Amino acid sequence: MEFIQNRRFYTILSVCYLLHLILLGIMQFVLNTHPDPRYTFFYTDGEYYSMHARIIASILTNKPLSYIASLRAVNPWVSDFTQRGMIPLAHTYQVGYIAYFYGILYSLFGYYPLIINLWNITLHLLSGILVFKISNVLFDEKTGYIATTLFLFNPTLFYYTTTKVAESSYIFLICLIIYLCLSINKRYSFV
Repeated sequence: MEFIQNRRFYTILSVCYLLHLILLGIMQFVLNTHPDPRYTFFYTDGEYYSMHARIIASILTNKPLSYIASLRAVNPWVSDFTQRGMIPLAHTYQVGYIAYFYGILYSLFGYYPLIINLWNITLHLLSGILVFKISNVLFDEKTGYIATTLFLFNPTLFYYTTTKVAESSYIFLICLIIYLCLSINKRYSFV
């Protein structure tokens, strides 16, 4: 994948990144002041993923958590973890596949939930680059700018990017698959 040689495109990405950081700061430090995440203004499934990822990270790093006993009432699989040492199944709704990925990030960098937010912002910006590339392959450069701007500043995607949910990962993978299919089709001209 060749690099994009245009200042306008990087200006759009920079503005989007700064707006994400401002929204993330507002959400984390102004609106989420309650110590229990269930009572915060922006509570999503991502908070459950983050909590489960912290437990999975404690399994991976072999560092037991002190509050694990209090979680038994909230999550039935926590008792399996504490009593039998079983890792929860990935396909259960309470854990989810993304909790395993977040657990790996937490075991590498420590428990800093802001890492997940920055990871999602990075994936969103990379998805914007892929949307630009896809639009250039299918249409032209002007359409690429319009599509990228609409994608990056879409309010729903903008909100989900600053939370800990898995939508940014899924959107990035979908954009990557579409771009790879288009580039293979262009290279070998199957159609």
